[in-house]
Amino acid sequence: MKTWLIGCAHFGHWGIYKFTRDNGERLRPYADNPEDGDAYLMQRWQETIAPDDKVYVMGDVCISKKSLQLLEGLNGRLTLIKGNHDRFKLRDYLPYFDDILAEKEVAGCILSHRPIHPGSLPRHCFGNIHAHTHDRFVMMETAHGSVRDPRYFNTCVEVCDFRPVLLQTATNELARLNPKPPEKD
Repeated sequence: MKTWLIGCAHFGHWGIYKFTRDNGERLRPYADNPEDGDAYLMQRWQETIAPDDKVYVMGDVCISKKSLQLLEGLNGRLTLIKGNHDRFKLRDYLPYFDDILAEKEVAGCILSHRPIHPGSLPRHCFGNIHAHTHDRFVMMETAHGSVRDPRYFNTCVEVCDFRPVLLQTATNELARLNPKPPEKD
């Protein structure tokens, strides 16, 4: 069994296919509408995840209640880390998820939908695995200008090849970029 992460699928969302990156390219160039886009993301999901794998869905899973039904046939045992667009009643999500959480500590990292403020990251954690920012990364100011903050790993589909990413990939990257052993609180 493997553990996977995927953020901001936005199943059923028309607007996401009109959004653009800073350079003007479409955020999701593989489709023009949610039907085609959802089918593409679901195909990538099924190619990646086995039925007994664990999947942390890092929020903003569906925009419409009708699109929640798409989760029914997806591989994996799903846990929802609730996002800002996950606005339905908990009972609407329960048929599809084993658990629904605001955040969770896993493998020395905090899983959350939105990036956690740097001052709120526990000292004993390597970093924050998040979604919410789509194609953008958490930045920090240094003497050399603005650089990508190594304490954050973005799981949004737009930066993960439109498919789930292994938890081990995220934690390995955070540990590599933050080699100082985490402190105990």
